[in-house]
Amino acid sequence: MVWLNCSAQVFAGAERGFSDQYELKVIPSPRLLDFGITLNFPTYLKRSQENIQNTGDLVVPEGTQIQWNFNTANNELLRLQFGDSTYMVPTGNDRANFRQTAVQSTGYSIQTSNQYIPFGDSLNYRIQVVPDLHPSISMQEEKDSASFKWVYFTGEVKDDYGFRRLTFNYRLTQRDGAAADDQLHTIDLPVNQEATGDIFFHSWDLGQLGISPGDVFTYYFEIWDNDGFRGSKSATTGEREYTVPSEEELEENIEQKNEDIKDKLEESIKEAKELEKQLVCSALVNL
Repeated sequence: MVWLNCSAQVFAGAERGFSDQYELKVIPSPRLLDFGITLNFPTYLKRSQENIQNTGDLVVPEGTQIQWNFNTANNELLRLQFGDSTYMVPTGNDRANFRQTAVQSTGYSIQTSNQYIPFGDSLNYRIQVVPDLHPSISMQEEKDSASFKWVYFTGEVKDDYGFRRLTFNYRLTQRDGAAADDQLHTIDLPVNQEATGDIFFHSWDLGQLGISPGDVFTYYFEIWDNDGFRGSKSATTGEREYTVPSEEELEENIEQKNEDIKDKLEESIKEAKELEKQLVCSALVNL
């Protein structure tokens, strides 16, 4: 067996002579020699550029710009298939580049081609795109049971990459038994934008709002993530309602507190007398 890498003249010979000469042409086969991939991540992720060699399977964050750099031989055209989309990439001096932004997970294939062999076997790979998830927020509250003019909050926020903004929002929905202006008031709160999790605290001074008994407020916290590709996404604690107690409710609360104090005091006196009795008995035993 003889392997040829170029065209040649051939003929057959025997005792009685030789055959006519024939030209055997060797058709150049298009080949993909190697390829590299450059990954440029979304700016807000603050990740350095990465270079990958001869590996087509990728796992990248959403919004990553992917550039393929192909080295070929005897090739004129590359066909790249991404799902239902087809791209024809011409090669000049056996080199070609292709760029795409990662938006969703997909499989893709690469095929070489020239005038003699139009698109042979394909190389198949897959891109897995990791989306930027929604942030989450949780909150607990405690009301000042003495004056009902303070509400104390503690909460936690989480995200896969970081935060942009945290706010406390409230509106007066009812005053003197009638609908109020319902204007939304927003207070920006500090949050560690570089972290993927943070704890927050907030004290709400209702006394500064000129409240009256029976006023009704609604309120909630909202957190925004730092998604720089699709735009910030937000999550809220859900709207809650607070009604300022009436004078009667405040008096009842004070009376209830006095009763609680009295009960605790009586219990303490009872325990002290019991302890005194035990000490006397112990002293008599030791005589």
